[in-house]
Formats: sequence, C-alpha cells, structure tokens
Amino acid sequence: MQHFRPFTGRNFPEEFKELMVSAILGEENKSNRLKLSREEVLRVKELAKTHFQNWDSLYGKNPKFNMEKIGRFPGGKMHFSLEIQKGRIQEASISGDFFSTLNRRKSVRPLWDWPLTILS
Repeated sequence: MQHFRPFTGRNFPEEFKELMVSAILGEENKSNRLKLSREEVLRVKELAKTHFQNWDSLYGKNPKFNMEKIGRFPGGKMHFSLEIQKGRIQEASISGDFFSTLNRRKSVRPLWDWPLTILS
C-alpha cells in the first residue's frame, strides 16, 4: 500500500489502521483510545524485540521442523523441502515439473548447514 502514496497523496497504511481500529472499537469508543508517550512506544518496541522478534520466541529452543517453499517459474513448478534444526538447514530437497539435467540432491547440498535467515 505504501507505494501508492506518490500517486495519490494518501497514507493507505495509516488509513487502513484507522479503519481496523474503528471496526474493532466502534466509532463511539474512538475517544477512549489509549495514547502512548514516546517513551512508552519505545518500551513496547523493546519488549516486542526481546520477547517476540527472536528465534526462541518464534520457534522455541532448537526445535526440529520442516519448511516447504513452492514457486512457479517460466521453466515449471519447483518445490523445496527443508529440514531445519537449531536454526540451520540440515537437509534439503527439490522437486517439480521442470526439466533439468542436474542431480537434484547435489544441487541443494550447498544449502545444508546454512542459517535459516537466508530464506527471510
């Protein structure tokens, strides 16, 4: 939505936020909104960072899990399957309806032991 601002002069993210808040609280409760000071906003951001924007909060302590990514490209559909443990790719595989002369296992082997952040 942000990329429309130069063309419309409107702040779509802020307008969307206002519409959502009004829909949840109702127009009659608009004056009862909590206004945070600058210090309170900084504290909320710090709490969000320490409690919700870190690996342990998002995924727990070193869990093993699988992740799948699917994409369609001019050459066909590709399906990546990743096994993650301790924040690193332990196993990777690729499949799809594309035509390739590459060995699929060898083509994804360089991803092994890479940190998961490469996919973000």
